[in-house]
Amino acid sequence: MQVGAASTQTGGMGMVIFDTLAAARDLEAAGIEPKHAEAIVSIQRKTAGELATKTDLDNAVSKLATKVELDSAVSRLATKADLSNAVSKLATKAELNNLATKTELAIANLATKVELAELRAEIKADMLKVAVGIVIANAALTAALVRLL
Repeated sequence: MQVGAASTQTGGMGMVIFDTLAAARDLEAAGIEPKHAEAIVSIQRKTAGELATKTDLDNAVSKLATKVELDSAVSRLATKADLSNAVSKLATKAELNNLATKTELAIANLATKVELAELRAEIKADMLKVAVGIVIANAALTAALVRLL
């Protein structure tokens, strides 16, 4: 690394300006050898882009939910009593089985009614044929009797 220039790193967060020359001089003034000071400054420069700036932190904080928003959200959540009440209103397995049995019986009853209606229609048609046959036979018998007399 070359000490002596200001270094600007931009990372995912924001922009951080790091003066490598001033940092190296401060380290040397504190008694650190120039070679070690340069290594420390180099590491600091490389990691500077990963640090969050005050602006980054302010932006992140502004996106956080406030206590009022959290309290409002919590107040809309169902309580244990609400869930218990809802569960108590659900049908039990026995009730569902009973309902299924009633439904099956109703369907069977409807099928029987349909079958009865069809059977009645067939009987009416057969009775009509017999009645027509009797009328024709009666007419033929009457005609035969009229001829004989």
